[in-house]
Amino acid sequence: DNEMVSEVRYLNDNDICIFGDSGFSVWTNFKKPEMRFQKKYNEEIKSAFCSDKYVGIILEKGGKNISYNMKVYKTSGKKVLDIDFDDEYNDVQIIGNEIMMNSISQCTIYRINGVRRFSSTIDGRVLKFFQADGINRYYIVTDNSIEKIKLKRKK
Repeated sequence: DNEMVSEVRYLNDNDICIFGDSGFSVWTNFKKPEMRFQKKYNEEIKSAFCSDKYVGIILEKGGKNISYNMKVYKTSGKKVLDIDFDDEYNDVQIIGNEIMMNSISQCTIYRINGVRRFSSTIDGRVLKFFQADGINRYYIVTDNSIEKIKLKRKK
């Protein structure tokens, strides 16, 4: 194909993910490269993210109530998440089994099973949102503060 490659990410010592205009592919074995799997989409890809275990993309939906569709795959190619959402965001990352998103004024966490674990509007301009040491602990960096939050477990 004559597709433009937008990004190449190393997933681990043996695998890479190549993101393009209309999808992505995961390759293994650098000495004798072979494609593990490939996904193509008709919708516009807004974001792509990955870890050593997962590869995810967010597609533009353009609907009235649903703006985006998020799909996450194991590096083996098995789809583990396919959800629609309408939260605006600027940044997305996957750490462990959590997908962390933030916009200028909101932070959201989805679990890999699709459960929305946390969503909150933040005072100040959010610059970064990431995990802290310890279980259920996170940092929210704004233009005027650094806050450490702890999420409570549901009983």
